Amino acid sequence: MTTRVLRVKLSQPLKDKMEADGLSPRDLVTKLGISRATLDSMLNDDWRHIRRSAIEKAADYVDLRAEQIFEFVPVDFWGPIEQTRECLFLRGSSNVEKPMELAISDHRATDRITEYLVHEVPGFKPLTYTNVTDENELIELARNQTCIVIGSPKSNLACEILVSRLFGAKAFDSSEVNRQKIPFGFCWPADTKQMNENIVEQSSLACSESAFGEMKGHYGIAMAKLRLPVDYKSREEYLKWETKTGKDCGLVLVANDPFGGNKNVKLIVLAGYSGIGTVAAAAALVRNFRVLEPQPEDKCVYGIVEAKYSKKANSDSRRYSEFFWRYRHGGLLPGVWPSNKKAPN
Repeated sequence: MTTRVLRVKLSQPLKDKMEADGLSPRDLVTKLGISRATLDSMLNDDWRHIRRSAIEKAADYVDLRAEQIFEFVPVDFWGPIEQTRECLFLRGSSNVEKPMELAISDHRATDRITEYLVHEVPGFKPLTYTNVTDENELIELARNQTCIVIGSPKSNLACEILVSRLFGAKAFDSSEVNRQKIPFGFCWPADTKQMNENIVEQSSLACSESAFGEMKGHYGIAMAKLRLPVDYKSREEYLKWETKTGKDCGLVLVANDPFGGNKNVKLIVLAGYSGIGTVAAAAALVRNFRVLEPQPEDKCVYGIVEAKYSKKANSDSRRYSEFFWRYRHGGLLPGVWPSNKKAPN
């Protein structure tokens, strides 16, 4: 199931031509008669839609033919699963504060991916392991077959172990030095539990003290270039709360041959701040896998999505609505996107 990504290769030719002509972006906007936002999209290779007329004007300016501007990049993201017709879903413990909510979200995330693969890969068979917590066993599983980890360390210790090891960190080591080896962190309330243990005090994936300080009292996911807060309320406030624009967030991570097994396998991690974030991460994987394929220079690709949901007052359930990419590292179209701008698909 090899797919392709369309690239518009105008960024470098435009920069080179502007420098040669001594033009600023403002000058070029005037010269071509296009908007500054359109020019920025071309210069940053960060676009979803560009008008035909804008591409024509830019192509005329740099004097390039169509075949020099447009390129289809082949992506064989699901190749490892096509070979074996199966993958292993690693799911977490039900021994959490809200087992039903987390279990339902994990089911939804798993089902979203399974439904897609059943449709696209004839004979696909999903395998599910639950509560695998032995570090050596998990490494061997990820070394020898494609694994999809569902849920953050708050609900799934496999996430804690595999992500920590991928970045050369020690699992369940909360020291500042160890946490800083991992480029992102989950900022949970201090009393957050996993299997009756305080995850903030133990997890390598919890926010470092410096990152938590920069969140300014908010909870969410933090990294060097992004602070993505979520809507967090006490249990009493949460039950009374009603919203149509609730915010959660989630991590999407993809690594090829993650632990040096020299096999055609992938490790995929979908870890929401809470359950809605995990559902959003699964939706982002299925929709945008073309740009999530690690390139030769990438140890892995990882990104953060913001999830939107609605909730009625006096209800404990939330309804997921949509996601937006806010950050991607590696892959075909990396970048940082503020809340007023959408990432390219």
